[in-house]
Amino acid sequence: MAIKMAIGIASGKIDISDGAKKGGNVRSRSGQRVLWEADATVAKFDLEFVRIGDGDGSVDSPPDWPFVGASAQPNTAVIDEFACKVTGATKFAGRLADDPGIFKYSVKVTPTPPNPQPPALDPVIIIER
Repeated sequence: MAIKMAIGIASGKIDISDGAKKGGNVRSRSGQRVLWEADATVAKFDLEFVRIGDGDGSVDSPPDWPFVGASAQPNTAVIDEFACKVTGATKFAGRLADDPGIFKYSVKVTPTPPNPQPPALDPVIIIER
């Protein structure tokens, strides 16, 4: 079963909730499927992932992209594993890689009218255990 994260706008701010907790934090084992999906207040969203620690840029550093088998909708959405970005998505899903480590990610949204443009969400952390 996937960890489902709903992305919306509430009180002029980006709101991410898994149904129980808000804030968008994920703590899970490798292989866990994580799904982000826009609600009716969001036309599309962008995600950007950054590894914290472990990655020193050397050849034997773990990869910066924390997923395997990632997919996004609609067809025009772009997944750039090298840049660690997802752009123009209404839905994005992937399984946490074998050793994803610790990542922060940021969320930017394009709101549906008449919602105002909120600031990007402060980065949150994905922790593999």
